[in-house]
Amino acid sequence: MEIRPVNYDEYNGVYQDDMIQRFSDGTLTDIEDVRKFIYGYATTSMYLDEGEECDETLPRWWRENSNNTDFHVKDDYVVPTLQEKLIIDALKSTGDGLTKETAIYVTEIEQEYDYMDRVYPDIIRLRKRQTLVTDDEHEYDMFTFRDNPRGIKELWFECSRIILREEKMSEKWIREKELNKIKKKK
Repeated sequence: MEIRPVNYDEYNGVYQDDMIQRFSDGTLTDIEDVRKFIYGYATTSMYLDEGEECDETLPRWWRENSNNTDFHVKDDYVVPTLQEKLIIDALKSTGDGLTKETAIYVTEIEQEYDYMDRVYPDIIRLRKRQTLVTDDEHEYDMFTFRDNPRGIKELWFECSRIILREEKMSEKWIREKELNKIKKKK
């Protein structure tokens, strides 16, 4: 699998309304198309301006809402639905998460926990700390771990899109609050 960080400009405008249905019925299975679904949705006004999450981009949602009982094995993890496998594969295609430079790109915080739960179930309970790390261009969630058999000390998730959405939603909330104050004065 080719590892390629996400450039959101590349995904701007590629999300299509029928992608959820195609993903659900198993016809959207190419990893690049799944990346367009996940990262393309994160460029939409629904996501950025309205704050709407897309539950279908979360592995946990598929586990809880699918009647599919086939198990899909991928490298060192097993998931019960094809959609979970594809989401995890798409996340893995952005990096291995072992360093800041190879961080895994996420569009929802739940993707971080779902990823760790699926790929590293043996060490997820050995988390020591979660820290938000910011540099000039990116925000990261960095998880540190106690000693473990895999020797993993840190996992990095690039979460800039989530931070951007939250900032926009905060600004929107503040503007609405100010408008309500003005209306009450009249």
